[in-house]
Amino acid sequence: MPSFTDFKMRGFGNFLFLSFILYLILGCTFADRGKWKRQKMAAEQKTERPVLAEGRGDAYLFDLKIYNKGRKNSVRLDIYSKKDSLAIYARGYLGKGVLKGLVNRDSILTFFPTENQFYSGGIDNLLSGNCFGDIPFERMLVDFFAITPERIDYSFGDAYLSVLEERPGFRKYRLVAENCSEFIELDYDWKKGTFLLERLRYSREDGRLRLDAKRRKFRLNINLPSEKFQISIPSTASRIYP
Repeated sequence: MPSFTDFKMRGFGNFLFLSFILYLILGCTFADRGKWKRQKMAAEQKTERPVLAEGRGDAYLFDLKIYNKGRKNSVRLDIYSKKDSLAIYARGYLGKGVLKGLVNRDSILTFFPTENQFYSGGIDNLLSGNCFGDIPFERMLVDFFAITPERIDYSFGDAYLSVLEERPGFRKYRLVAENCSEFIELDYDWKKGTFLLERLRYSREDGRLRLDAKRRKFRLNINLPSEKFQISIPSTASRIYP
């Protein structure tokens, strides 16, 4: 029975999981519940996405680059968004499957085809023993693809959201934890009458770990087959336990 400690030391797919699912989702260490400190926004443009009909959603292709202690890995992410869930498919640039994932508002399911391993449960279960605290990771990731960050009314610890740049058709945000060295920057651009997540960057202040996810393509309000949001786990797959 593999442990999470064993799991995280094996292979690029596992490294992607640790880097993407844990850092890309939030990136910094939050403690104790509280409220974000917000900078006052200027004149509002519409930031909420329209409610889509059943069976429809949005599709994105992101290029993700991971820099870790001077080494670089790259992967492409096919992300499908509808209502309260995301489907994420990661593949290397040679087309080899690295990860399949479903993100709902209260749990995730991830499957690593090349290693025949899967995890099912809450992200917070993977973070016990540190100061992340009680944070709705899954809910926030889903919302990043639906609304801009200043509209996310979650309770966090000593963290604040800054608006770094605001001009017609573009917004840049930075999410920082006061007690940590990490931060996330999020870029949104104005496309087809709404703001879309264009780029997400994570970095530690020492620069030893950096993530850069940049949108390459997108399609909005398209038909998304239900199969995109279903992952078949082989009976031979081993479960990852925190």
